[in-house]
Amino acid sequence: MRLALSLIPLVLLGPVAAGAAGARETNWADVPDARAPAYAPSRAICRKLGAATLPAGDLPTPAEAAGLADCSSQALYYGIGRPADPKAARLCAVVENRSADPQVTDFGFTGDRMLMTVYANGRGAARDLDLATALACRAGGAPAEIDGRVLHLAKLKAEGWTGTDFSLCDDATSGLLQGVCADHDQLIARDGRARAFAALSVRWTAAERAAVVPLQKAAAAFVDARGQNEVDQSGTGRGAFVVAAEEKAEGAFARLLADAEAGRIAPASADDAKAADAALNAGYRALLAKAPALARDTTLTAAGLAATERAWLRYRDAWLAFARLRYPALPPDALLARLTRDRTAQLADIPAATD
Repeated sequence: MRLALSLIPLVLLGPVAAGAAGARETNWADVPDARAPAYAPSRAICRKLGAATLPAGDLPTPAEAAGLADCSSQALYYGIGRPADPKAARLCAVVENRSADPQVTDFGFTGDRMLMTVYANGRGAARDLDLATALACRAGGAPAEIDGRVLHLAKLKAEGWTGTDFSLCDDATSGLLQGVCADHDQLIARDGRARAFAALSVRWTAAERAAVVPLQKAAAAFVDARGQNEVDQSGTGRGAFVVAAEEKAEGAFARLLADAEAGRIAPASADDAKAADAALNAGYRALLAKAPALARDTTLTAAGLAATERAWLRYRDAWLAFARLRYPALPPDALLARLTRDRTAQLADIPAATD
């Protein structure tokens, strides 16, 4: 999914420059939103730590920086789409901090926030919880998040913590960051599914590999339509809600593929498939009947629901076409019943469908 900025108040603090703090850097202790009495302890910590200066030996050389143009410290650190390389992630995060794009410097798993993670966990650089905390003082976010993150890191230092699982998401309070974190989890989950698919399909023929592409495209289109059209996006937590719906749909596709590959599709007759279709149509009609009320109170519309149903029909038909080639022994009615029941459950998962 593609996240949009929410209306949650954010404190945008400039990135730490290479080596010493740069001109764009702002300490949490010095911004107006930090002056509430409740934030006094975290302000004191940030003021005491002062500038977040990275060790000279931890900075990329010019050659390393040139080789990391357009890198993703998130992907490098967490091993998304490639083997994890925390050291390269640290170098990349410094490069990201030099970007003029605020979407790179001010949000998500980039720049200061990834450097904070590197130094907190001691993965990619020697553990330095003071430096991690100083970076947290400049990493931006909702005021309550900055406050909670600074206090959290200070507590880890006081306890002599030696773990490796500190995350930007540990102290999320805003709808925006919850969406960013959901998106992060989705990237990791999708990478896992891609690896599982590669293992599952390793012995497929060239014809089968070609035939699955239209199914994958239809599945992706349906997942996108479900996230955009069947999730209420009126609240600040919309990003996380959209990702949750997408993850359920993608997970259902992956499970169905694995079950088909293993011969685990439950038997079903033509009458069973017809009954499943009747139940789906009844649920869909009931949801459409509520569309006017939904349009008043949510972002769901009759047009969006209809578009998603059409996307599902294309996905269903793509499945049946692929199965004829890859799973010729699988009765079409059994697959059709499974697909239809899964879709009925998805419609029932829409809150308005159960009102």
